[in-house]
Amino acid sequence: MLSKLAKITLFLAPSGIFFLPIPALGSFRTFYIPLLFLNLIAIANLWRRQLAEVAVLVFLFGLFWFSAAYGYIAFDLVPQSPTENPFVRWVVIANLGFGFYFLGCWLDGAENSVVWFKRVDITYYGFIVVFSLGFLLYLSVVFGPVPASFYKHFVTVEQSAFGYLRLSPGTYPNEFGTLCSFFAIYALIKNSREGGLVPVTIALLSLIGIALASTRSAYVTLICGTLIVIVGMPSLKRQTQAIVAIMIAVPLGLLLLNALSFNTIGVIQGGYSAAMDPSRGSLGTRLTAWATAYGEFVNFPFWGFGFESSNIIFLHNLFLQEIFGLGLLGSALAILLSIVFWMTRKWDASIGVICVQSEDRRYMMLIRLVALEHTVLFGLNNHNQSHFLTWLTFALFVSNIFNFDPNRQARESG
Repeated sequence: MLSKLAKITLFLAPSGIFFLPIPALGSFRTFYIPLLFLNLIAIANLWRRQLAEVAVLVFLFGLFWFSAAYGYIAFDLVPQSPTENPFVRWVVIANLGFGFYFLGCWLDGAENSVVWFKRVDITYYGFIVVFSLGFLLYLSVVFGPVPASFYKHFVTVEQSAFGYLRLSPGTYPNEFGTLCSFFAIYALIKNSREGGLVPVTIALLSLIGIALASTRSAYVTLICGTLIVIVGMPSLKRQTQAIVAIMIAVPLGLLLLNALSFNTIGVIQGGYSAAMDPSRGSLGTRLTAWATAYGEFVNFPFWGFGFESSNIIFLHNLFLQEIFGLGLLGSALAILLSIVFWMTRKWDASIGVICVQSEDRRYMMLIRLVALEHTVLFGLNNHNQSHFLTWLTFALFVSNIFNFDPNRQARESG
């Protein structure tokens, strides 16, 4: 049952609210539901080796809860909606934290690297489905008879930029652009591993998704992630294959965007001009918000505003939000507990995925590094503490973090 729930969760995770477009639920993501049941089953059937790790997570999320309570009482918060309530946000993040820990353990339980890749591929296929359906809906709104009032039910935030409706099925444009960036690079890795034109096609569509989402940060994560992959490929042949795939996908993407009457150059120039002028657009708004929050934070730096306080939930910077929320002492305790968690994971070095091919471990590492790069860079200009990709990164690092022992399979079979 746990395996089925894990597969359902990973498949639905990239889709956000797309398959549950109920306005009353706001930004409630569909995959929260199977993830909750996964948590209940996994906790009821804890392995002995998981006890210490889960205990550390309990202390960590207990710290977050007490911080949220402190902020709620100390600042006399009156949340305007459930999404601004720190306790509701704590429940969502705790569900994600424990759920993706168990998903990481499930990935770690793969018989070999082939099975590991198949399990991670589930979320890749989920992205393909939501992208395809969302793109058809988007085209129906832009060129067809479907009204924009219908489209807004399938996104968490409906936005336009540079004269275009922004593509973001299931979520909001900044997150969707980052997802497109990650899965474009994931498809590039898949093409290197397996070959074929299908991954190149997915990479091509993902590039179109980045452009239509009009997210500057996605261009940055795409460039950085592509460099990581090209440099980290296991051989010169694989590096050449990746470069050729990019050379095919990029010009085709530009041609398709042109066919959709999308002025790619104009959008890039407009985004660059806005980024270079801090007084304009979202960058100026972020800088002002960060400066204002810091000006108040210095008055109570030790315990901050409280975890997920409504005073800071829209700072658009994950790291500032956590530091300002937890305070210096709370942040120090959170870092200490995180270190203890990863030390606890490393103590059990008998667990790891058996690599079928010598290159498999390199590809696993590339996927994890690219996911981490996307999470960190996106976190610098957004609030992604409850995003799917953030917690997928956590699960990927929980999984297969030990050195591969080539004699392990022989010992176990003997």
